[in-house]
Amino acid sequence: YVPGLPLPVGHFDAVLSKDFLHHLPDPMALWHEVRRLIKPGGFICVMDLRRPDSPQAAQKIVDAVTADEAEVLRIDFCNSLLAAFTPEEIREQLKAAALNLDVTLSGDRHVLIQGHAP
Repeated sequence: YVPGLPLPVGHFDAVLSKDFLHHLPDPMALWHEVRRLIKPGGFICVMDLRRPDSPQAAQKIVDAVTADEAEVLRIDFCNSLLAAFTPEEIREQLKAAALNLDVTLSGDRHVLIQGHAP
């Protein structure tokens, strides 16, 4: 996502994003850009982290998948998990952006958002 990048409106058959949504200060920026770029009926696929139920649950995931990593990376991953959105929050974002996409859980830490543009 580069604000002001001159990409053509309604030009793309598909828009894909992986582990980006939780980095944005305003998640609606992603959904508005998706709406702007995608052709009618185009495919949208976004996968992102999902926020665990508690900081303790986030730490459990961090411990399970990053045990051999540097501490700075473990801290960053934990912060990313805690910055992520819940499936319910993502559904609210999609409703506000007038996007009717499926939101499903994927594994122990991701959410998959996919479907076709109006």
